[in-house]
Amino acid sequence: MAGFIRIFILSATLFSVACVSRHEVADDYRLALAREPKIATERTVIFFLIDGLPAKMLEQQLAQGHLPGLQAYFLKGNPIVAYARTVFPSLTFPAIASLLSEEPVDKHGIYSNETVQGSETLNFEDVSSYPSLNARLKSRTIFTRLHAKGLRSVSFDYAFQAGADAHTNALDLDAALAVSDKNYKYVDLKTMASLNLLLKKTASSAWPDFIFVHLIGLDLITHDKGPENSAVEEYLQDLDAGLTKVFATLNKAEQRGSRQVVALLSSDHGFDDKITRHLKLSEAIHEAAAEVQIINQGRYLELYFPKRWSEAKRLELLQSVSAKPDVDLVALRSRSTLRIQSHTQTAEVYFNETMVCDSSNFAVSYRLLEPAPLLASNPRWDCPEKLSEPAASAFYPYFVANVSRYFSAASHPDAVILGQPGVTFKGGLLGQHGGPTPQELFVPLLLHNALIDSKGPPPAIWQLLNFMSPFSSP
Repeated sequence: MAGFIRIFILSATLFSVACVSRHEVADDYRLALAREPKIATERTVIFFLIDGLPAKMLEQQLAQGHLPGLQAYFLKGNPIVAYARTVFPSLTFPAIASLLSEEPVDKHGIYSNETVQGSETLNFEDVSSYPSLNARLKSRTIFTRLHAKGLRSVSFDYAFQAGADAHTNALDLDAALAVSDKNYKYVDLKTMASLNLLLKKTASSAWPDFIFVHLIGLDLITHDKGPENSAVEEYLQDLDAGLTKVFATLNKAEQRGSRQVVALLSSDHGFDDKITRHLKLSEAIHEAAAEVQIINQGRYLELYFPKRWSEAKRLELLQSVSAKPDVDLVALRSRSTLRIQSHTQTAEVYFNETMVCDSSNFAVSYRLLEPAPLLASNPRWDCPEKLSEPAASAFYPYFVANVSRYFSAASHPDAVILGQPGVTFKGGLLGQHGGPTPQELFVPLLLHNALIDSKGPPPAIWQLLNFMSPFSSP
């Protein structure tokens, strides 16, 4: 199996996707089955994604006994929380696109929450962009691939729905008003209730072969309150209580022997340190160079330079920015070279697009320029997923691999400016993410009826569903 991860399923074989949801997901799924009956299968895979769940907080809450539902369902007899790693940038849309396409960002092209396509800027956090998001992903999702095999799936997600047989209604006015009122619990409780209704109204033999469940409130309240806040911990405890009801329904089916359930719980990203400083760098750059297009993601800035700007002029601007103490690092892609510069080191990454790797269409060669330049030699070309030291952990763990994929996506920015931990480029919130720090990169991974190969490195988020590949591959 390609990639770093190998998940061992404890018996059985596998299986989902296409349609639209206007009312209750359970009813839409029933109609989908009536139109196109599914093949007989024995197993349901369900992926719970708790948006913005930090691994450290989950471990602390489990150790303190505050999450009895998760403890009983996922960790019975095995109290160890595994880890996975997300993409750069550590944002929701690139991460979930990677999970559901089983591809890194350079292949599926959703490289940020906000992307530039020619003269058009798409903000995927805006519901009006959801059709474009799903159109771009439909041929790539696990939902679509499973459907082609005669299998069925459901997506409990307001945005990611392409290819699913039934899904949450993206135009849910009550949910939108609840988010506007910061009543995030209403939205997640509604999602969990809708999931439980689907499971109870559908004979377990006809359950979807794959179910994706996206719980959004923990991320939103962490943006409001900041990480490591008691309100965030209490919210996680509320999710645990709601999920316990779902786990009870799943357990009944397994105890009757009518369905095997394989469950995974993870997240799309962690969180940066609590925001303590606001640097108005976007405004300053715009005043000095109004021609530069800037996408302000808060945690970092994406820059698109005028095509007539020389490489020297671009580098001059970035070097002046990188000297600021609240800036962590800058990265500039120019043709086949990516230059990364922080306060302590400078390196270049060279791209070789004639080499094809398991999970990317290019190989890279890493060279440290400062503080101790490596002796010139013939370049060593490695696939991003197989980088050796010092490249593997340069700047941050997996950063060179992740940022090289980011700068290989179609329509990628010319440059990125990353703030120091706790520094934001956009005011108004106390919590943020999107950077490469370990607390943003590494996410928890809980498994039910499955094992992970503990000898290898943490799997990438796009590898977490690889165990389904015999059934989901084209």
